[in-house]
Amino acid sequence: MNITNAIYEYLNYLSLKLKNSTYDINSRKIKKYILPYFKNKNIYDLSTKDYLEWQMYINGFGFSYNYKSSLHYCFSDFLNYCMTFYDLPNNVAKKVGNFRNDDLQTTGNIWTLEEFNRFIEVVDNPIYHALFNFLFFTGVRKGEALALTFNDIDFDNQTVKIYKTITRYYKNGKKIITSPKTKSSNRIICIDSSLLTELKYLKMYYDSLFEDFDNDFYVFGGTDSIPWTTLKREKDFYCSLSGVKQIKIHEFRHSHACLLFQNNIPIEDVSRRLGHSSLSMTMDTYLKYLPGNEKRVVATLNDLRLINNHQKNSLK
Repeated sequence: MNITNAIYEYLNYLSLKLKNSTYDINSRKIKKYILPYFKNKNIYDLSTKDYLEWQMYINGFGFSYNYKSSLHYCFSDFLNYCMTFYDLPNNVAKKVGNFRNDDLQTTGNIWTLEEFNRFIEVVDNPIYHALFNFLFFTGVRKGEALALTFNDIDFDNQTVKIYKTITRYYKNGKKIITSPKTKSSNRIICIDSSLLTELKYLKMYYDSLFEDFDNDFYVFGGTDSIPWTTLKREKDFYCSLSGVKQIKIHEFRHSHACLLFQNNIPIEDVSRRLGHSSLSMTMDTYLKYLPGNEKRVVATLNDLRLINNHQKNSLK
């Protein structure tokens, strides 16, 4: 079986199993970084040496460990598919293992509340001022924030409904809006009074700009949501203007979570607010942001919870 034919059959299989946005991401990675390298190879001739050489090839692009790791798991999943449907005897990706992590990042890149305040002071555009405040003080993912319309805000109960996300991709010239990352990402979160007031002001701002304004308008953008690339460009500009260190948009979410941890909010509440599928995901994600002694504490608590849950399940 030629690996090219196997990959295209695998992609057809994936298209039936994954959301369109997730499929598009995986398909691009496979077609760009796996298929061209192995296009003339027979899947039954694939060796551990071949996989190691491919890893060396990928290392040459200078990608982050996280991106290389995502390519590894794409490749490994493809080989699992071949084992199931083509009786491939083994998965060489699993045998060799993931890429080595050379990033050596021991602490996360986040902002303190003081750093965020320095940043937000220089943001003079009311839409971006509200958006950056929203990202920092809710911890929602950027796609979830950009997909919001005013229909999703309950001003009376001071809550926001998160049930959709907007991707960076387009289809037939239109942005793709889909369900959130996981089922647990569908959630209703509370917002603080200051943020609520700013969103009310933003609504009045749009109403003064557009004669046809209604609640179907995007909260952050009006008639159209702000593009991902524009959001990054504006964030970079205001970071430079304020003199605070550059962080990624997604690290507003990390900063929010760490702010809650530092103020003794239980990790269960943080996990639900972020829309994580499990408590262990929250622990694994934010362990690197905690001081050394806190890492040991959380690791111990994680172990205790796993033991406790196992005991509960065994009694059922």
